[in-house]
Amino acid sequence: MNYLKYQINKNESVTRWNTTGVTTTPFDSPKKTFEAEVNMEESYVQIVYPVREAFLKVHDLAGIREYEGDCEHIYFPFENNRVDFSTFIHTPHVMSVNARSAIEVGKDGVYPFDVYTCGGVKLWVDGKEALTFTPYTRNIAGKTRLELRLEKGIHRISAYADELAERDVFFYFELRYMGEDPILGLLETAEDPRDIDYKERFLRSCYLDRDVYEDGDAYIYYDPSLLDRPSSLPSR
Repeated sequence: MNYLKYQINKNESVTRWNTTGVTTTPFDSPKKTFEAEVNMEESYVQIVYPVREAFLKVHDLAGIREYEGDCEHIYFPFENNRVDFSTFIHTPHVMSVNARSAIEVGKDGVYPFDVYTCGGVKLWVDGKEALTFTPYTRNIAGKTRLELRLEKGIHRISAYADELAERDVFFYFELRYMGEDPILGLLETAEDPRDIDYKERFLRSCYLDRDVYEDGDAYIYYDPSLLDRPSSLPSR
């Protein structure tokens, strides 16, 4: 197995992950009426609807164990530092995903991270439970601090995340490094890491020549210096 490595500085996140597919399970709740003032403005108003109230009464991450199966997908965020599966579902569903990544630290010490999510997230480091964080504040992220005492070397991180989707859902988690000394992020891959890095740099160089096309052809421009050797990208 190969590692794709990238540097993580202070205020940067662990952004490359091996993930499972996202599981969506319908969630039914008892019928109930509720009262809430009508929002006469365009600003967001946090309301706990009956379906979320019922979800919070029965949902608990205590029984969730570290996932040991295959993580068949690779997650690349580009400009998004989150591990983000936000979407829209017409009826209430519980969404969940498992993910794996790794970091490498250059010396023994305490390494601080800020963890963000709107739903719930559970983390394991080297097979030991490190954090359970469950704000479940619909579409508004909560934050907590995680301090890891690590020895020099590579450390495996596993994550489980879930959230109740009520139509539009911000379903994501973020592990943001807050230490002073840079660390390395590592992504397990069966592919050549140099080839992945090459293709990512090419995709980052692509851009359109204008923001809006009302007619005519749309052209994608790129850095031609990144086409110094044959390469291919899958169609999906």
